[in-house]
Amino acid sequence: MATLALTALTFAPAAFTQPTPLELRVMTFNIWYGGEQVNFASVAAAIRAANADVVGVQEPDGNLYRLADAVGFAHVDPRRNLISRYPLFDSGVGRRTQLGTSPTSITALDASQLHAWVMVRPGEVVAITNTHLPSDPYGPEAIRDGATVDAVLELERRVRVPPAEPFLALPATLKDTPLFLTGDFNTPSHLDWSSAMQPVAWPVTAELAKAGWRDSFREVHADPARRPGHTWTAGMPHPYVRPRETLDRIDFVFASGAAQTLRSEIVGEAGGDGVDISISPYPSDHRGVVSTFRVVPVAAPALVSIEPRTVARGADFLVRGFDPQSEGWRVAIVPADAAADKTLINLVENVAAWRRAARLSSRALLPGEYDAVLLDARQSELTRSRFVVRDAAAPINLQPVTARVRAGEPVRVRWSNGTGHRHDSIGLFRAGAPAGDALSVAYLDARYAGEISLPTAANGEPLPAGSYELRFLRDGSQTVEASAWFDIR
Repeated sequence: MATLALTALTFAPAAFTQPTPLELRVMTFNIWYGGEQVNFASVAAAIRAANADVVGVQEPDGNLYRLADAVGFAHVDPRRNLISRYPLFDSGVGRRTQLGTSPTSITALDASQLHAWVMVRPGEVVAITNTHLPSDPYGPEAIRDGATVDAVLELERRVRVPPAEPFLALPATLKDTPLFLTGDFNTPSHLDWSSAMQPVAWPVTAELAKAGWRDSFREVHADPARRPGHTWTAGMPHPYVRPRETLDRIDFVFASGAAQTLRSEIVGEAGGDGVDISISPYPSDHRGVVSTFRVVPVAAPALVSIEPRTVARGADFLVRGFDPQSEGWRVAIVPADAAADKTLINLVENVAAWRRAARLSSRALLPGEYDAVLLDARQSELTRSRFVVRDAAAPINLQPVTARVRAGEPVRVRWSNGTGHRHDSIGLFRAGAPAGDALSVAYLDARYAGEISLPTAANGEPLPAGSYELRFLRDGSQTVEASAWFDIR
């Protein structure tokens, strides 16, 4: 295979001058099971109506790239479920490197690399991360149904505080950087349930505030009695709310660092109470929140990215790079984890100083994982980012390591040619069990291939002998991409 080195010049300034402020609109939006429950086109219309610059998406169910295309955004971060009108760069190496399990709130990410960089101007960045905390059991419904406040606070500390904890260190780590946290937190704010109502010091938002995160909506609308800002539940797709439904504000845009909140608006159904920006038909069971900030970006570190992160074999892809110490940038495409001198494509481009990206073809690359390596002028590695060339025409390969296991022993499962979505998982089911009745589930950390172990026990007891099914489930949904069978004896 021919070797490749790629060199592209861009206008990276040798000396970074003090940036001037700019306005940035940051949105959070739970699009409701892939955005297809009502009208997918309305999901894109809501984001366009909000005039958002970057969006933290929850429940994309494999439709993240499709949504970005519908909105007209060119930039997608599938590990954080972000779409953006500005280029997005990973703060790490494009894959999870930590061993062991992690909470679903940071699936596919290392705890030290939760944020993405948004290049709002050449060489200038802000940072953003996005999450979705567990939904059940839901605290406000427990209070509605008679649970004591103490019992509900204990539930919150057990169910939702642990998956929120990884985000507590970010404001101190990036204290001078405009930093945003979007998400469906599935918990109200401690700022909303004031003494005029039943006082509940909801611990997730209280801990985030203590860590330095600011609730942008409450910065603008300080009185919860005048502006409750309810995001759950929206009256979708026409004014309808289920009987005994709780109404709460559980979708947030938090900020820290050099970001001044100017406005914060609710995106929802026409005629909805407190809705600032309306769409009809409204496509989600959550309202969105879009906040406008005046930000002072910071100088970008060395950055490299591949768009899209999953490249269909034979298709073109874009390479973006930024070297803060050079007038240009140089990238090598190498096999995953290989040294920078193991380049695989042989291409040199001399381009004008304004070029920000270079197009390559994957025709010379076999299906598998690769790294884009940013090099300095001395050919030393500055940073790298993982991407995958995938045979989109081939099925996902899913199989147990052995076709039979003893009762109580875990079953080892291998997969390859996966889809690489953030919440892809493999579930263990009884033969013929309906969707949603998994006996156990393991998340794949957005990996395209690997091996995992699933327990063959339920409620502490070994599963009975018989045939069982393994299912590859797409991106947190119940969509089965592949299945395989094994026996317990």
